[in-house]
Amino acid sequence: MGVSREMELRGLGKAAGLQLGLAVRSIRYQRTQADNVLGSRRDHTASWLEWMPTWGLSLRFPEFAVRYAGRVALGSGRPEPQVFFPVRRGPLAGGDILSPGPPGSRAALDDVSVVMHQVSLSLPLR
Repeated sequence: MGVSREMELRGLGKAAGLQLGLAVRSIRYQRTQADNVLGSRRDHTASWLEWMPTWGLSLRFPEFAVRYAGRVALGSGRPEPQVFFPVRRGPLAGGDILSPGPPGSRAALDDVSVVMHQVSLSLPLR
């Protein structure tokens, strides 16, 4: 969802623009872990809401256009360090996996904010 406004700068042959927006995303998942050796199983459900305010400015000339866009992702998370541990099962297996950790523990996500900036220059092909 967003709004934008572009205004012609009379007599200069330019146009200036402003954009504001907001994106919202809801995430929910369920993970099941089965231990076939012990014959146990456990489920883990997680959900969170992410939102991303966005903004932008533009300046358009007859020969080219310059644009700036910015956004910040809020509400997203990353696993806490203790829930990552290496799992090796055979010579070809590898990598770390996300696991709820030892029995009785729950995976948790730390809050993360990610800020992004983009500047672009557009030139017409003639």
